[in-house]
Amino acid sequence: MAKVVIEIDGLLDVQEALGELPIGYATLFRWIKKGDILPIKIGDRTYITQSDVQRLKVERQTRN
Repeated sequence: MAKVVIEIDGLLDVQEALGELPIGYATLFRWIKKGDILPIKIGDRTYITQSDVQRLKVERQTRN
């Protein structure tokens, strides 16, 4: 079976988003459940927009 690679600018998979944010897996999915982050689902994969990650980074910096 051939492997299909789809490049989508501006989307990070969960691991990439976690690498950008100083939070854990459970916190990320809690924020998704609360509606703080709008996930993009493609098949069985979950992606987070780069703009959401940047927004959350700024919000966390202003709280500290």
